[in-house]
Amino acid sequence: MLHTLRRPPLVSIRLLGYKVYHIPCNTEPFMKTRHLLKRKQTWYVRKRIPPSLSHVLGTEIQRTTGTRDLDEARRRRWAILADIQRQIDFARERAGSVPGSADWIKAEARAILQSVRDGETEQDTADHVAIDYLLSELVKLKGYKLDAHGHPIITDEKVSQAVTGAAELLSGGPDLIRLSDAIAEYLSKKAHLRPSTLKSKARRLNAFRDWSGDKAVRVIAPLDAGQYISEVLLTRTDTSKTSEDTINTLGAFFKWARRRGYTETNPFEGQTEDVKGSTRGGVVFKRRPWAPDELAAMLEGLSTGQPMDTRLRSLLAIGAYSGMRLNEICATELADVHETYIHLREGKTDSSIRDVPIHPTLLPLITRLRKESTDSYLVSGLKPGGEDGKRSHYASKRLGVRQRSLKVVDMYVYPNGRQCNRIDFHALRKTFNTAMQREGVPMEVRKAIIGHASSEENIEAYTTYDPGVLAEAVQKVSYGDLDKVILKLGD
Repeated sequence: MLHTLRRPPLVSIRLLGYKVYHIPCNTEPFMKTRHLLKRKQTWYVRKRIPPSLSHVLGTEIQRTTGTRDLDEARRRRWAILADIQRQIDFARERAGSVPGSADWIKAEARAILQSVRDGETEQDTADHVAIDYLLSELVKLKGYKLDAHGHPIITDEKVSQAVTGAAELLSGGPDLIRLSDAIAEYLSKKAHLRPSTLKSKARRLNAFRDWSGDKAVRVIAPLDAGQYISEVLLTRTDTSKTSEDTINTLGAFFKWARRRGYTETNPFEGQTEDVKGSTRGGVVFKRRPWAPDELAAMLEGLSTGQPMDTRLRSLLAIGAYSGMRLNEICATELADVHETYIHLREGKTDSSIRDVPIHPTLLPLITRLRKESTDSYLVSGLKPGGEDGKRSHYASKRLGVRQRSLKVVDMYVYPNGRQCNRIDFHALRKTFNTAMQREGVPMEVRKAIIGHASSEENIEAYTTYDPGVLAEAVQKVSYGDLDKVILKLGD
């Protein structure tokens, strides 16, 4: 039995007195099941095929995720979609190339190699029969003459190089696997990652592949890695942290390739030293705590009555008096809000899963938000967005816009012209932590409250703190006159 979701309900809006626009009023369930369908209790990934390729691949490709759990299916879908897209790209490449050309030979060889990986063709067949097939087709298409051994005499240099590359690809085995194929295989093993993380890895790996000319993984040497760093990474306006992340991504890929037997070396191993501090002039960007008057100015500037501004006021208040991350607040459901604490059930690390005491100053606001919620979330009405479908996506963007418009920012300008705001939402964690530190709250207690990983020697004590100890620490935080402003948000 095939289960599909109905279209989202529509809201009709009339503009300029005559034209009606129909807009989905709640798209969150459809973001969660994008590209997914359920058949006999199992979730499948579905991808529609462009009309120009429907005669080759059909109108749609469906592949099982191998799970009945929706959350797990959501994690696996992006790697499966990437593999389907690769199949579509192969078909498009074959359909768009001129038979007998160098591009046609490359496309045919890649398609044959993919069929070997999919188990549709034996390696021995790809090694001998497929190569003979390509050569015989060239003779038919191009009319090449044969030498004394029956081999075609290829006069076109590009075609000759393509034939040599195809022979190496089909007969060389894993030793001559190309970057594009290895990258696709590597990413398919990363289905557990967040979609945004997976997309970032793919972007960095494919950029190196394009720069290197899609060489065999085995022939990439440390000299190539060093050249890529000096010619590409160090000439960008990226921060040194971004460049380090790129090198680490490439290093992790080649480490995996070495385990797979595709290469004997990791050319990016130890290469991060070349980029540390290179684009920041040795200065490390650091967020700083918000000043109470800056928070007061933001809350005053957001008192416009606009729904999103009202939500931002609530988010800022909760962040300042709890140290919770923006997405932690946005993802908090009413079922996790208790009389004296908020339970966080998931996060980026184990320490993120915790109970956060509710500051007395926040109680009126929390009570009002619980009563007014219309969608089972503490802060209702937030639209999910971004690669991961986070409810904090648009709130974060809107906050940045409003901070700049209200001129409540502290911009740091790097030597390369890049700018970062020292007092973004995440800086509220430092604000709250600093306030607790000022009141003499021990470091391990502060870490337990804001969800930072504890030091190894104190991890046991960190996990067994009495809730009363945590609540007492939170109650010590005060921002002076700002406390009265926050209390009024509950009215």
